[in-house]
Parts: sequence; C-alpha cells; structure tokens
Amino acid sequence: MTTAFDNQSIDIPCPNCSEKFSEKVGRLKDSPQLDCPSCGKPFQVNAEELRVAVDRLQEGVNKVLAAFKGRR
Repeated sequence: MTTAFDNQSIDIPCPNCSEKFSEKVGRLKDSPQLDCPSCGKPFQVNAEELRVAVDRLQEGVNKVLAAFKGRR
C-alpha cells in the first residue's frame, strides 16, 4: 500500500558501525536489504515493523484530517 510517507526520508542507524544515513520509506518497504555507506556491511531493515509503523502513522493522519473536515 502506498502512503503519504513513502517519499519521506528517515535516518537509519547501521547495526554494525552505528553510523546513520537516510533512506526513503517507500524504498525500504520495497527492498529492506541495505549496504551501509560507511562500513559497507549489508543488513536488513525489518520490513514488517516498518510497514506497521507507517500504516499506524497514516491512520493517525487520516483521523486528524477527518476531524478537521468535520469542523467545517
């Protein structure tokens, strides 16, 4: 499912060297395998946890928008 957050970048800490780098949410949902640009080691983002978090954010945004529409 595409969300409004897919084009947003988030900081991801490398589990190997702890350096942080940015990646777009949509890219992580499609391909959670990453190579750290700092140490070069591969690792995987938990795609299911990411999807659940993004879905919850989207639900919250939808509720806020619905509340504002109801105030008109």
